[in-house]
Amino acid sequence: MFTQENIKELVSSGLGIATKKFSSGNTEDAEIVVKQVLKVEPSNQQGLQLLGLIKHKKNENEKAIEIFESALAVDPENIENQNNLALCYAGIGNYPKAIELLEKVVIENPKGFMYSNLGLQYRNNKNIDKAIESFEKSLAIEPTAHTWGMLGGCYGEKQNLDKAEECFHRSLEIDPNFSHGHVDLASIYQLRGNWEKAWEEYEWRFDVYQQTKFWQKIYEPEKKWNGKENLSRKKIIIHSEQGIGDAIHFVRYVPLLKNLGAYTIIHCWENLASLFKPLADEIYTKEPSLVPIYQKRQADFDMPVYDFHCSLMSLPYLLKCKEIPGTPYLHTDKIINVDDYQGLFKIGIVWGGNPQHPNDANRSCKLNQFRPIYDLPNVKLFNLQKDTRPRAYRFVPTPIDLTEDTSDMKVIDVSEFMGSFEDTAAIIKGMDLIISVDTSVLHLAGAINHPAWAVLAWNSDWRWKLQGDTTEWYSSIKLFRQPQNGDWESVFQTMANRLKNDYLLQNK
Repeated sequence: MFTQENIKELVSSGLGIATKKFSSGNTEDAEIVVKQVLKVEPSNQQGLQLLGLIKHKKNENEKAIEIFESALAVDPENIENQNNLALCYAGIGNYPKAIELLEKVVIENPKGFMYSNLGLQYRNNKNIDKAIESFEKSLAIEPTAHTWGMLGGCYGEKQNLDKAEECFHRSLEIDPNFSHGHVDLASIYQLRGNWEKAWEEYEWRFDVYQQTKFWQKIYEPEKKWNGKENLSRKKIIIHSEQGIGDAIHFVRYVPLLKNLGAYTIIHCWENLASLFKPLADEIYTKEPSLVPIYQKRQADFDMPVYDFHCSLMSLPYLLKCKEIPGTPYLHTDKIINVDDYQGLFKIGIVWGGNPQHPNDANRSCKLNQFRPIYDLPNVKLFNLQKDTRPRAYRFVPTPIDLTEDTSDMKVIDVSEFMGSFEDTAAIIKGMDLIISVDTSVLHLAGAINHPAWAVLAWNSDWRWKLQGDTTEWYSSIKLFRQPQNGDWESVFQTMANRLKNDYLLQNK
């Protein structure tokens, strides 16, 4: 028989093991151990708290809520579990409930990190002013690099770049190696067009974004080109990094490597191969997820031999480019036959970007928004939207159908002919105009120097800056911006009026 002292020692030992495993990231084993502890002592507060944290870490927030509420039923004054419960409600998108809980917590325990958590939930709930208020209270108690960064992000959303930059600098004063602070600062320089400073700070993204960390596992760190090694007669593989639009955007820099005497190899997706081939000596299209990490890759694995590697998006920094290479830099000799639509103003449209993009719910619009343009006389719309399936967004209970209420719109679907991006380029060439949200088709139209209109959300991507209707990246693209957050109606009405006055009347 176990004595009470034996049981106490077993529980203490088990909790120590579980805590150590959880801290090291081994949530599975930590959960197994802590569950055994709770079988012995079901109401153990430390065990319940740890199990709740494990469930939260595994994104099983509904279960975590049950656990923390059970723990609080026994110890309702436990501030840490009140905070943990709020974060779990935030984890299921119930920001108002999280805010309600945290507002009570900060009254009883006004610590810096509590106000910081409250500010985060206000920001998630789109109440930027209250978020700023909470972050400032946090900083008054306990200034941290992370909180300064979040405050800067709030000012960035309000498009107050001066205040945002000040906050990011403050974060780096506290921690010069705070990678998020450097990347955030890069975004400010990018929005201002201060490219030299922007590219230097943007190199810190390799410590921030998961996709950049993934690519770093494929290529040997000792072969990473730092811009100083002589490339004459050397083989360098330049890999994609983020989205297809980014690859199209930055591939313009590859010829500059060839000018340095390098043998260039582009590692990209298969659907970009034929379009990128004229810019490089070789194209490598192995799906990145199928390339073993460099430590475990066999010598006979199907991969080009290379002396150096680097990311496409690092090229302007590594090459110390003072000027942006102009357009066009991509070409195709392919053509499509649109003779059946002679006499009509042909507009290729895209209303949705990559659903996996973190800002897709804001940057994508609905097909229905195109009605003011669709209703114009002598205009025919062509669908260049590849993926028209409903989109599932985090914390949105039902999928969003961007084509809802458009069954009466007779849009010509050419998406089935878009087998590669060279095919898409041929279709773009057959249109009089492209109108697209911020996605790869827009970049492609700009890269081949075809007339295109960019439909931009209020807080759009850095490359489009905050003001103006033109961009130095693509001379053929005109920018149409939301006048306020979420206002697509004004954007499309403005475009319809512009089409009517500047294009259609002239072509009568």
